[in-house]
Amino acid sequence: MALSPVDEVRRAWSSRRPYQTVSWAIGAGLIVGGLVHLAVFAFDTRPWAGPLSWRKPATFGLSFGLTTLTLAWISGLCSTAGCSRWPPWR
Repeated sequence: MALSPVDEVRRAWSSRRPYQTVSWAIGAGLIVGGLVHLAVFAFDTRPWAGPLSWRKPATFGLSFGLTTLTLAWISGLCSTAGCSRWPPWR
């Protein structure tokens, strides 16, 4: 039986590795930054397109945040036994 998306996120979070925690935090921060820029755009009079718009920081935060979260999630599904250590200086 397949897990629901919420259960899958809970499973991924509970079985995370230290490097994934860093990736999840960075991805969440980027998404929050993108959402903040979207909120600022809602109250600003600048257009969506053009050189002085809120489009670039909003799309950067949302797209790279989603990419970082996806990579953190996928890396948890890969086997890294004996291949890597965290932190790398140990």
